[in-house]
Amino acid sequence: MPPRYAAAVLAAVFCCTFAPARAQTSTASVPSTEERYQRMFGQFITDPATTSQWWEIGMRGEFGSVGPIQNADGWAIGPTIAISPMKELELGGRVDYIDYTLDNEINGPGGTDFDGASGAGDIELWGKYRFPTEVVQVAAGAILTLPTGSENDGLGSGKVIPAIFGAVRHNFGQFSGVAHLGVRFNPDFDPFGDDIPPDSVNGKSSVFLGAGAVVPAMDRLFWTAEITVESERFDAGNGFDTDSDIRAIVGANWSPVGNHNIRASVEAGLSDQAPDFVLTGSYVYRF
Repeated sequence: MPPRYAAAVLAAVFCCTFAPARAQTSTASVPSTEERYQRMFGQFITDPATTSQWWEIGMRGEFGSVGPIQNADGWAIGPTIAISPMKELELGGRVDYIDYTLDNEINGPGGTDFDGASGAGDIELWGKYRFPTEVVQVAAGAILTLPTGSENDGLGSGKVIPAIFGAVRHNFGQFSGVAHLGVRFNPDFDPFGDDIPPDSVNGKSSVFLGAGAVVPAMDRLFWTAEITVESERFDAGNGFDTDSDIRAIVGANWSPVGNHNIRASVEAGLSDQAPDFVLTGSYVYRF
């Protein structure tokens, strides 16, 4: 998608999400207890939803691109855990077991071929504080990616990657709007180590942002819709193309009983670096 079209799509989502705020009085509508717990998918970490103890096991399938690797299909399964050691503070982490296959084999040293790999990916940790505001929920935090996945197998970055962000959430009565803005500080990256092309590529700081809405559909069922964007994380190099990652995401959150949630989403890639499409599904227990 050309950058001007992506910018127009994002601007439209922002306007649709936050323009109704002009008609609001200083007294905000109060979302239901269940709605306060319904998080976005592409903005899960940054979402200033009510902090809670959260345990999730999920699976995702990515088709057309996996991580920084283009032209690959893959699956990932793993846990996400978030705890709230004190009011308004959330600490969390997640890691996936990844299995992916390249659409086209890569020629390695000694005439060997490489067509994919399986194994644990990088661990992602975050901390987020939600300020005690009333009308608009405001949060700020940081993300730290640890290089636990094998860089040589294309399962991890091989580097520590920090990021910072800020986010807002507001209830408009008929829906809740969410938006975030952050910066990721990307180091240089060698997708498959020293023995398999492409060679090391230069990392650069990227800006990530997004906007969306949580809409009650019926009792204990909520729809979500969002657009997420991240600018280029690396410079293009020999055998390695780069682009912004732009996605449109539609999801559903269902709370059949008590603290149990079922979540599912569909993502469509709107740029070359994003997967063509992504399917996710997960079970959540809030405690």
